[in-house]
Amino acid sequence: MTRANGGGYGLHVRLPSALLVALTLLLAGCDKLAQMVSEEPPREQQARSYLAKGRAALSKGDLATAQRLLEKAAALNPTDPEPQRTLGGVYEKLGEQAQAIFALKRAAELAPSDPGPRKELAELYLRSSQPANAAEHLKKAVDASGGEDTDLLRQLAFAQLRSGQVDEADAIAKKVNEASPGDADTMALMAEVLIAKRQEETAVQLLDQAVEAHPNSARVRTARARYFFSRGKVNEALREFELAAEAAPDDTEIGLARARAMAASGQTEEAAELMGKIVAARPTDLNAQSSLAEVLLLADKVEEAQNVAKAVIDKQPKNGRALYVRARAIEVQSADDPVRAINAYQGAIEGDPNQTEALSRLWRLYLKQNQKNDAISMLERLRILGEATADEDIELVGLYADTGINPVEGLKMCNEALKRDPGNAKLLGFKRQLEAKVPRAARPKGDGTGIQVIKGRGK
Repeated sequence: MTRANGGGYGLHVRLPSALLVALTLLLAGCDKLAQMVSEEPPREQQARSYLAKGRAALSKGDLATAQRLLEKAAALNPTDPEPQRTLGGVYEKLGEQAQAIFALKRAAELAPSDPGPRKELAELYLRSSQPANAAEHLKKAVDASGGEDTDLLRQLAFAQLRSGQVDEADAIAKKVNEASPGDADTMALMAEVLIAKRQEETAVQLLDQAVEAHPNSARVRTARARYFFSRGKVNEALREFELAAEAAPDDTEIGLARARAMAASGQTEEAAELMGKIVAARPTDLNAQSSLAEVLLLADKVEEAQNVAKAVIDKQPKNGRALYVRARAIEVQSADDPVRAINAYQGAIEGDPNQTEALSRLWRLYLKQNQKNDAISMLERLRILGEATADEDIELVGLYADTGINPVEGLKMCNEALKRDPGNAKLLGFKRQLEAKVPRAARPKGDGTGIQVIKGRGK
């Protein structure tokens, strides 16, 4: 106790000088920190600022700046789906497909009630020739939208068709047709379902009606072109692709399909020129680059094609089209070693189970090796995907007749083919072989039975 100056007694604590200095500095630091916090905008506000700047950079084509700003926005506000969603598009443009998929998946998880991110993710999968993954996410997008969005339903059916889920696609297409009959996209979808179900006469009639009702529909023209191309009517297909390209000049997928058809028809130089323009316009589009590699291969520029394919594979190891180009080059260069080519094509199919060009090459190689079950497996897969040509259908009928596998289905296919070409001696011979293997009571009536896929060693 000490006596205060005023005469009274009070409590007086003598603090050590070092502690007093420390306390003074701490209080000063707190004041400074409080001032800084009051001056710094909230993290969410900073994130919104970075997001806006990132989108502005993206609109100008400055991908590196857009990536940097959007990644900052995502880090500052990790619960906001928009930076991740926008990053998905940036990563894809940069050729970073795995990061694009991850970003869009994250956006979809952060906004489960918003179908937008899953729709964009599905479109990325479709561009990357992964229709089964696309269908999986489109189903979730449809559920998130309440199950009645016709555009999403059409996309889902399209993805299911591409992945061989014909019955599921058929059910959805019928639902969409009830909601929007006569719509151009719906008519195209219905026609593609009919083609996949081998109801070609009805499909062709529907496509004719669709063209008459919607002559400027890129979707209808593309569906018609794909049908003509699959049936070996290349000139007709090219005309339809040309009209589709006129209707949608900025649609890269139509441009790619048109270039492939041109190359297959022998117009390799024109196809290479078209592909060159597409790649120049989209220099980071790996799908375009892999298609360029295929066109170069068809133009007998094997080494150049291999180099382009290798560049794609280095960035995207499971790119089915680039793997197909590499396998085709191996087949061309190693004609005396079919097993090496078979292994390479199998790798392409592992990368993309629906890589139709690889499937088409494989069945031929298997047949040369007398691996008939494997050849049947590849041809059936093409048929289920709706990508088998008329000649491949006949080859499959012949293998059914030769091996006794699926004779009922073989007889049904044979009868269908004979309707189109009643005097075909080869088909008549196959019919006699098949009828000898199928009791009269079991012979197909109407639609007959479905395909039972034969699993050979070719997977």
